[in-house]
Amino acid sequence: MSPSGRHMGLYKVMLDGIRQFNPILAEIFIAIAHTSLIALYPLARLKVANQVMIEKGKVIFIENLRIIQLVEAD
Repeated sequence: MSPSGRHMGLYKVMLDGIRQFNPILAEIFIAIAHTSLIALYPLARLKVANQVMIEKGKVIFIENLRIIQLVEAD
């Protein structure tokens, strides 16, 4: 759960809708994101992200690191 109390459940519901051939929530989210892109104004909830690096294998080299980006729901 994020500090604002919102959570990533919206994305789970969207995926469930797509799996059941009812993509209305996904289409709404895409329309909002597209409008934000066209207006050149990023959504406030997508401005903050953290990057975490984890090892991919047993040998520790910089080439063997995987970067994961975590985006808050707010």
